[in-house]
Amino acid sequence: MHVVLVGAEFEENLAVRYLRGIRPPLPKAERPGVSHGHQEVFMLEAFRNGGWGMFPTALFGVICLVVAARYALKPEARLVPLQLALGVVTVLSGCLGFVTGLIITTAHLHEVPENQVPLIGALGFGESLHNVALALILVVLAALCTSVGVVRAAPARACA
Repeated sequence: MHVVLVGAEFEENLAVRYLRGIRPPLPKAERPGVSHGHQEVFMLEAFRNGGWGMFPTALFGVICLVVAARYALKPEARLVPLQLALGVVTVLSGCLGFVTGLIITTAHLHEVPENQVPLIGALGFGESLHNVALALILVVLAALCTSVGVVRAAPARACA
């Protein structure tokens, strides 16, 4: 049995479903894979769910990635300590965002009805993990760029 909602009722229903985390079904043409529009929404939601800790994590991670790309193009030994330090700062920034997210979640659990505490706690834990995930993604990409630089620098060392 399908219920057809019209006008404002339809929009309200979508908003309520969105707030509850229930996504509307994808049209049949888009079901085999994820369209770019849905993927962008997911990425923005993940960034938003991670909270303020995503900003320093993204900043340090992007700087680390730029330095690693520079090293991949022109390997210079002076860039290696900088990459290492930026990688550590990126991961620590992601961990700090995770911890502060858990602090905020646990500080507000008393406002939730008792039967929903485990659910809300788990949701807060999951949202806080977005910081760590972003940090790991950026550091792994930077490490891949660095490995390209190491391979490019290896023939130069072998000849010297």
